[in-house]
Amino acid sequence: MHEEKCLEKHTVYQGPSFSVRQDRVELEDGRESRREVICRPDRVLALVYDGEKRVLAGEKGHLPRAPLSPGESSEDAAGRLFAALGGEEPRFLGQIMPSPAVLQEKVLVFAGKGSGQAPEGLSWMPLSQGLEGDDLCTAAALALWALGEK
Repeated sequence: MHEEKCLEKHTVYQGPSFSVRQDRVELEDGRESRREVICRPDRVLALVYDGEKRVLAGEKGHLPRAPLSPGESSEDAAGRLFAALGGEEPRFLGQIMPSPAVLQEKVLVFAGKGSGQAPEGLSWMPLSQGLEGDDLCTAAALALWALGEK
């Protein structure tokens, strides 16, 4: 595995929902280089499913997510998100790092049963449709869930 040593970190942009950092790194061969990294708060992703092989999803088939508040545990954030979605007893499935080379963000995946009417802005989507979409986090979350159900 390729290892780099970070020599210096410098924030070049700080916005309300993300920042951009430039790192000075030492490569394995001793040369120096720079890396740009987008930093976002870690998020929880809710995979709320029903008994008909469907999941709650938003536009474009994305599963609902919410950022962790400062000092908030992933379990508390998942509980907050599941309560808003009408889901029950979120269970931790795993963690996804969408693009670790350029994005410092973890997506913590939780699954739980839901039923009834979908909240505004969401709809019940067949599992097969979620696996066909182009959202890496949705596809990975569905795969984690499917592996856990076997």
